[in-house]
Amino acid sequence: MEKDEIVPYETLLENVPSLRLFSLSRLSPLQLTNNFYEKFCVSNLETLDLWDLTKFFDIEPFLNSMKKKKPNLHIYFHFEISVDPEKVNAYIDKLVAAAGIPDSRPPYFTYDFIDAIRRSQLENLHKAYDLKIHGDL
Repeated sequence: MEKDEIVPYETLLENVPSLRLFSLSRLSPLQLTNNFYEKFCVSNLETLDLWDLTKFFDIEPFLNSMKKKKPNLHIYFHFEISVDPEKVNAYIDKLVAAAGIPDSRPPYFTYDFIDAIRRSQLENLHKAYDLKIHGDL
């Protein structure tokens, strides 16, 4: 790497194996390469924070690619204020409508991005998932 060269995310993940929390801002879907997913899924990350997401970021394909290989990952989504929560609401509704406990940890969203009912439904799914994974807390 040259001194002023931009380091790809997958290189960071590969070279910092002790990394447990990864926080990204203004993530573009173009940055999510297959190599990124491969490195990400074998990393030791426990928490992923995604900030300032735009309307072009589609959570469902992202979560579908992550849930099989990193089902226990804590993923926090923080969308820009201008983003309409319609797609996120539809995803939450689908998650809640699926009977039973999800196979992967449900994502977290900025407090005021989703309404109180959906936030409560997600909290219940989080609790059910944690009980499934960790037993009686």
